[in-house]
Amino acid sequence: MKYIISSDYHLSESNRLEDTLKNLKVIEDVSKKEKFDYYLNLGDFSPSFRKYFTPLEAKILSNHIDNIQAKKKIAVFANHDKVNENLTTVDWVQGLQLVNTLNITEPSGLKIHGAHRTVSEAEMSSGIKLINHISYKELYKQTKADIILLGHIHKAQILCKKNPLCLIVGSIERINFGERNEEKCFWTLKTNKDKSYELTKHKLRTRTMKYFKIDLDKNKIWCNDELIKTIDVKDAVIKVDIVAKKEVIAKINYQKLMEKFKGCYKIKTPVNFIYSDTEAFKDKKEKKISINDEDILEDYCKLNEISEQVKKFSQRIIKG
Repeated sequence: MKYIISSDYHLSESNRLEDTLKNLKVIEDVSKKEKFDYYLNLGDFSPSFRKYFTPLEAKILSNHIDNIQAKKKIAVFANHDKVNENLTTVDWVQGLQLVNTLNITEPSGLKIHGAHRTVSEAEMSSGIKLINHISYKELYKQTKADIILLGHIHKAQILCKKNPLCLIVGSIERINFGERNEEKCFWTLKTNKDKSYELTKHKLRTRTMKYFKIDLDKNKIWCNDELIKTIDVKDAVIKVDIVAKKEVIAKINYQKLMEKFKGCYKIKTPVNFIYSDTEAFKDKKEKKISINDEDILEDYCKLNEISEQVKKFSQRIIKG
């Protein structure tokens, strides 16, 4: 069977809707190239800051679902879609079956489970893992699914390739600056009668997001956490932090500053000015995060299924 899989559209007129439209069309075009049995969406069609659609957003979603070529179209309603126990923002969409969790059993016996949730092994855009959540291994035991598809986390990632295949589908657009370095995509999945499967990632072209940190004390500029010499903002969505002493910031000509960012697609305003000669700034700068090597090893061994023998040997090395 053939599946086309996406998640976390967060359709919004205030978040580059024209860019989202281009990526929706890519998904639609791929759906027309092959005979897909299922279109699966793991939830969050709605904007991230309100639980309703504008008429334009609603029309775009309706057209998209109508344009998708698949025998069956199923979506998980998610946290941003759910209004209350009996109502979602997408109940009105024609041709789309809504479910709380997705469960498909193929004639071969292969089982697919889908949900809008996270698991402890999933990595956020910041690199943080939500270790207090359920493990995908526990979810595997509960569902007995060969394939687990998850929405909610915007960073696409494969947590496990087999027994089960556990896929964080990811969003189709960069929603905020925490996602500035992420690739965006959707997926196709082909399953076979012997319960084997092939998963294909389809990369999407997304607008560049650039987060500039300009330190006037050190005369240095960073873009997306990398030191740079020149500022290039062409067609990019940008965010700007400026670090300097109060007296230096007070003398900045804001209009001339804005001219440096001409040619960008959009700037997140206002520019964030950070006073480097305040106690709060110094305290933040001096704080260090203590990392326990044994905890890191424990997480690594769990995630990569390292044997207990190798784990104990590594612990001895850490302890010296």
